Amino acid sequence: MDRLIGTSESSNIGVFDGGGAIGVTQLNARVAFVEPVGNAVDTSSINDHSIFYPSPDLHYCYPIPTNNSSFTSSYPSTPSSFVHESPCLTPAPVFYEQANAEQQQIYEEIVRECEEIERWSSSSSNTSVASAQNRNAALRYREKKRLDKEKKLGEIAGLTRKNQELKLKVQEISSEIAVLKKLMVELNVRFK
Repeated sequence: MDRLIGTSESSNIGVFDGGGAIGVTQLNARVAFVEPVGNAVDTSSINDHSIFYPSPDLHYCYPIPTNNSSFTSSYPSTPSSFVHESPCLTPAPVFYEQANAEQQQIYEEIVRECEEIERWSSSSSNTSVASAQNRNAALRYREKKRLDKEKKLGEIAGLTRKNQELKLKVQEISSEIAVLKKLMVELNVRFK
C-alpha cells in the first residue's frame, strides 16, 4: 500500500483517492502516515490532528484540522482498522463508472461524427470522381465524333476530286469517240 504524503505547515498535503497520493495545498494541517508495512503513526503525538472526509463530487479526501481528542477515539491507530475504516480510503466507484460511461458516450459520438464526415467526404469525392469521369467520357466521345466527321469529310473531298477527274476523262473519251465515229463514217463512205 502506498504511503500518504505528510507535510508540515503551509505546504502540499497528500490526498488519497483510493489509488495513489495527490498533492493538494492546505495550510496548517498535518496527516497521519500509513507505513508500507501497515503500521500507522500514533496521532496522539501530533498537536494539530486532521480528519479525512471524502468530497462528494471528487474522489479526494481533504484534511480538516481538529483540536479535539475525539480523533484518536474515532480512528484507531491499528493498521487494519485504520486502513479499512478510514473514510478517505474507501473508493467511490459510482463516479468512476459514470465518468467512464460519459467518456464512452462522448467517444462513440465522436466516432459516429467522424464516420458521417468520412461517408459524406467519400460520397462527395465519389460524386466528383463520377462527374470527372463523365466529363472525360463526354470529351472522348466528342473527340471521336469530330475525328469521324473529319475522316468522312476527307473521304467526301477525295471522292469529289476523283469524280471530277473521271468526268474529265469521260469528256476526253467522248471527244475521242466522236472523232473515231467521224473517221469511220468517212471510211465507210469511201469504201462503198
